[in-house]
Amino acid sequence: MADSLGLVTFKIPLPLPAVEVGFAWRPRHDADAAHARLRGCVRELMNEVSAG
Repeated sequence: MADSLGLVTFKIPLPLPAVEVGFAWRPRHDADAAHARLRGCVRELMNEVSAG
């Protein structure tokens, strides 16, 4: 995707600590199917990234 946007990527030349990511949303969105789907997609992508 970076290439299609004209971006250049590179490895960071120093070790970085892991970052904890959390989700927060208004309780009224708990039962919203579209919001639940979005949360699931983000969770899946973050799991893929953390797995390498």
